[in-house]
This record gives sequence, structure tokens and C-alpha cells, in this order.
Amino acid sequence: MIDTARLRKAIQAVYAEVASDPKKGYHFHTGPTYAIDHLGYAAADLRDLPDSITGPFAGVGAPLSLGVPRPGGGRPGYRCRQRPG
Repeated sequence: MIDTARLRKAIQAVYAEVASDPKKGYHFHTGPTYAIDHLGYAAADLRDLPDSITGPFAGVGAPLSLGVPRPGGGRPGYRCRQRPG
């Protein structure tokens, strides 16, 4: 049986490392070039952001490709909140 609490902590540790050392090299792609070339992010949207923001990018999709959120609109269908602890 999988210890989900242990797995969650291990995943959090990896992504915390990506955030602090994005150029180290990981078993998954990171950075703005990946976001643009493979996930369809618009280069213009990322151009003015500092490397400290785009460097640790390790996403798996481009939710804004569905359109820009409208003020007062609904939330995405996934959780994006920080969990306590």
C-alpha cells in the first residue's frame, strides 16, 4: 500500500528544490523555454517576468490557453491553495 503522506512530502521536497535550484537538472522539464515550446505559453506573457519566476517553472499544462480569466468568473476546476503544515 502507498503511504500517501510520505509520497506527498517527497513530491513537495522535489518541487521545493526546483524552486530554489531550477537549473540543477531534473527528470522533468523546467523553465520558460519549456513552457513556451512544449506547453504553448505565449512568449510575450513570459518575456517581462524575471528568471526567478520563470526559471523554476515545472508545469504540465497551460491553463491560460483556454482564455484569460474574467473578473468575477469562476475558479479553475482544480485546487491551487497551499496546504497547512
